[in-house]
Amino acid sequence: MWKGAFIQGSDPDSKAAIAAAIEAETRTLRINNWVWDTDSVSWIRMKQPSIEYSGDLTVTMGDVEKLLANAYWVNIKYDYNVDGELIYRGCNDDLSAADGDTDWYITRFDYTDGSATQTRLRKTSWTNRTIGW
Repeated sequence: MWKGAFIQGSDPDSKAAIAAAIEAETRTLRINNWVWDTDSVSWIRMKQPSIEYSGDLTVTMGDVEKLLANAYWVNIKYDYNVDGELIYRGCNDDLSAADGDTDWYITRFDYTDGSATQTRLRKTSWTNRTIGW
């Protein structure tokens, strides 16, 4: 049994359509792209590879993925200077993370004449956020 959807772009200039389906028994993902053939004046199917997968597909987020996934952070702290400019932003994926835990992703913001000019990032504790830049 195939489950999937056929999606066609609404832009008449794009002349592209996509069909995608996952076969339940073999767990094979099939993607078929259709393009407009100006010679035959019809839709033709492009040949695409099949991607097969099986077993446990558990994905663990690594450091780079955590940085890219802002919605991943559940504990965020901010530190401002006397002018109200954000100097440090700390992010952690643990809601109960202590300030001394060393798995905080700290972003430091540098300013010139009131405008942010540089951001730097490192992994350390919130307590030590000002040390080592």
